[in-house]
Amino acid sequence: MIGPGGPPLLELRARATPQAPALRDEEAGLTFAELDRSARSAAAALLEAGARAGERVAILARRGSDLARWLHAADRVGVTLAPLHLRLATRELALQLRQGAFRLIVADSERAEQAASLGEELGIGCLEASAAAPAPSRWPARGRAPLLLVHTSGTEGRARGALLGREALLAGAVASALHLGVVPGDGWYACLPLYHVGGLAILVRSALYGIPVLTRSRFDPEDLDRAVEGGEATLLSLVAPMLERWLELRPHRAPDRLRAVLIGGGPCPEPLLRRGVELGLPLAPTYGLTEASSQVATRSPAERRPPYGGRLRPLLGTEVRIVGPAGERLPPGTAGEIQVRGPTLMRGYHGLPEETARALRGGWLHTRDVGILDDEGGLRVLGRLDDVIVSGGENVAPAEIEAVLAEHPAVREVAVVGHPDPHFGERPVAYLVATGPLPGSEVLRAFCRARLAGHKVPVAFHRVEALPRNALGKLLRRELRSAGEPRAPSSGGGSGRDASPSAP
Repeated sequence: MIGPGGPPLLELRARATPQAPALRDEEAGLTFAELDRSARSAAAALLEAGARAGERVAILARRGSDLARWLHAADRVGVTLAPLHLRLATRELALQLRQGAFRLIVADSERAEQAASLGEELGIGCLEASAAAPAPSRWPARGRAPLLLVHTSGTEGRARGALLGREALLAGAVASALHLGVVPGDGWYACLPLYHVGGLAILVRSALYGIPVLTRSRFDPEDLDRAVEGGEATLLSLVAPMLERWLELRPHRAPDRLRAVLIGGGPCPEPLLRRGVELGLPLAPTYGLTEASSQVATRSPAERRPPYGGRLRPLLGTEVRIVGPAGERLPPGTAGEIQVRGPTLMRGYHGLPEETARALRGGWLHTRDVGILDDEGGLRVLGRLDDVIVSGGENVAPAEIEAVLAEHPAVREVAVVGHPDPHFGERPVAYLVATGPLPGSEVLRAFCRARLAGHKVPVAFHRVEALPRNALGKLLRRELRSAGEPRAPSSGGGSGRDASPSAP
């Protein structure tokens, strides 16, 4: 990963600290020397199967050791690896495989039959995740192909494949280290899906820093707590629902060895962040994007001032600006589109030159996220441009309403979306996950009216058992917008009615 002509990053790390722990999943652990040998044999299997530098290889696998092995194998051969979403239906996988023109599909034992069926349908070869072959006497040139093709989360439409080069992933890993530091004895707990960029970036950081990554195929708050209390996990990457489940388990302070708890996947409710800070957790809310190789801006874990979801600092080498509808740069304190520039940006979307040109015009990544920069250059993310509700000619940010409702003691989670209105264009509607009995609509309206302008007060409050989220915990607002006219909870309090779309 250091450069197209030099050795892969894992080979350099294995030479430097061969016996240092590299990875531990639920079943086994590997040193860097062992991981390097495994990656070499996988790379040889790619060559034996006909893969060549510049081609694309897909992978369907759950275990962290499999993802790490084939990531570094792809780096050695010079192919582009595309980790596929494990929750997609076979038809959705077939669409992504057709669009990517893949040479091979690598699959673990759970998905071997599905991969074989897809391969036969699409004329793509298949390899088992355990495949191995003897290393060649001379490795072929790796070329300059992107290392990863990572599909965006697709929260507002179809997923696109972002092409991430070795140079961008390495730049992100270096900048993250400069932001958070690297300490002997660190261990990064990775319970995010490794087919998302956040998990993949941790694998790259592990090889660069020489620290182990503790991968988990599912989130278990008790397992996380044991890893933290035992000192194995000093750096965590979580999303808001994971943080909430963990805080429910541990009302006591974390050990001093815990250095940073990165919270990503979208804005985190302010009351939840405040609970964590009050327990002494070194929370580091983070804004990241697939198109920017994961991490863009992170709040310092030592920061204790509210707002707890604000003051995110761009990583070294990354520029962040806020622009208005005409592309004008906006002053501090004014909400607008977040744009990003720096060495971590993608090369483009695979097979989508027009979308690439739109997203990267002027050398800036046009994120379509809404945010504010404060007077000190700290970022606060408010949501998506697509989420802004235009009610009676006024722009309403759902995050502002959500922050107010999240302060109500009966509300555990909340999402606000715009529903069509014949007179106002749109009106805000709130979907609430309650902690217990939920007050009636008039009580909730009065609570909002005391804190918000009239046009921002939701016209309806709808109790749901869970908010629809993707595998990374990002809210799927489109499912709420398409749910139809909601029914408010009864005015006399109680549990209300649940007509929500099914949560994933």
